[in-house]
Amino acid sequence: MAQVISAIQEKGGVGKSTLICALAARLAKDGAKVVIVDTDPQKTCLKWAEKDKCGVDAVEQLNDELLTKTVKHLKGSYDVVMIDTAGYKSAMAVHTVMRSDIIFIPCKAAEPDAKGALRTWQHVQSISESADIYPQTFVVLSDFDKGTSI
Repeated sequence: MAQVISAIQEKGGVGKSTLICALAARLAKDGAKVVIVDTDPQKTCLKWAEKDKCGVDAVEQLNDELLTKTVKHLKGSYDVVMIDTAGYKSAMAVHTVMRSDIIFIPCKAAEPDAKGALRTWQHVQSISESADIYPQTFVVLSDFDKGTSI
């Protein structure tokens, strides 16, 4: 059965799409059959998969009510289904949490991003408790100066 890995953060520009594309490429290089479900209207992952021939498939799904059906369908054909989301709280984010086994919350080393990551973490926990599901959830620090004191 395929694992579902997603990137969620209410704030835009924190690296959700970059994280999903990089992880997808690495998993594909290791031999996994990977598909990205791009739910972001910017279609960053979809465009990347179309031009970078690294063995990752991508599909677009902008209708939050069809996300569950899309993911269930893809799980039968892939080892890993990855979901990229847009940077805002939405019904799509709720559906993504409900379908995910692992959730990454990207966060740059800046106060607005950290606050967005905290609110996203709380949102994921609230959805998880309500639905009695418990995906593994991680905050991923990105784009930081190694000399910075956090």
